[in-house]
Amino acid sequence: MSEVTKRIAKEDRFYSHTRPYKTTDPLYVESMGKTYPDKDYYVERKRDGNTLFSVYVFEYVISGKGYIECDGETYTVSEGDLYLLGDQLSHKYYADKDDPFEKTWINVRGRLPAALLDAYGCNKPVVIRHTDASAVFERLRLGAQSDVGYDQWHTLAAVCLTELVVALSDSDNKGADCLEEKIKFYIDSKPRANVTVASLAEIFHLSQPYLISIFHKRFGITPKQYILQKKMEAAKKLLAKGNSPINEISDILGFSSPYHFSAAFKRITGETPFKYRKEKQDNNISENKR
Repeated sequence: MSEVTKRIAKEDRFYSHTRPYKTTDPLYVESMGKTYPDKDYYVERKRDGNTLFSVYVFEYVISGKGYIECDGETYTVSEGDLYLLGDQLSHKYYADKDDPFEKTWINVRGRLPAALLDAYGCNKPVVIRHTDASAVFERLRLGAQSDVGYDQWHTLAAVCLTELVVALSDSDNKGADCLEEKIKFYIDSKPRANVTVASLAEIFHLSQPYLISIFHKRFGITPKQYILQKKMEAAKKLLAKGNSPINEISDILGFSSPYHFSAAFKRITGETPFKYRKEKQDNNISENKR
């Protein structure tokens, strides 16, 4: 689940969703708008791993300056910067006190943005590129404010979204510098996907033995062990903070069956998923009573 904290500045909301999001949606435009300068503006999203296809944030800075905090890093964005905030990690972004930014934005969910970002290698938690995206956002604004039907609007949004991802794909931002880091980051960004050593070898054009060798040499753990480790971290969050059935969590994390998920979870943690959830929920109840 995503918990959002905001101090909203003056804004024009061009579009807001008119129906609930479904995980089967190829593209779901949650909202779109323009935010005007305000020195106290900030947005913070806390991700707990309990939402499949959470929101992707695309923003373009028209003027001024702002900051993004994510995964222990702080990034500065200013006029002419297009940036993306991914759907997995908690983040916070806010305006510069002396020169607060004005920006336009679109928030989306669905299988299409996930596939596009994967295809163009934009899987970093934060991707920033200095490029003129004003025309793309203007087309989105005009489409959102027109009387076109739902399907036509989403077709336009899909085309514009593709343009934004392509523009971001040439980013020279901080990220994985070496092959092993790129492989690790790919795994980190997809705890819910069915990532395997075979699929990694195909994606990175390596033989499986060579991929295993370089990854283990760099991190002291095999890719298979690391994939399972990340899935267990995600499973703990899903079990502790949500009420999703065990079989649903198993599907979300790409296990072949609830039995295999439960067996792997017990092997790694020493507890069954059911026992782990009960202990965490009992602890939360005790803490709330204090």
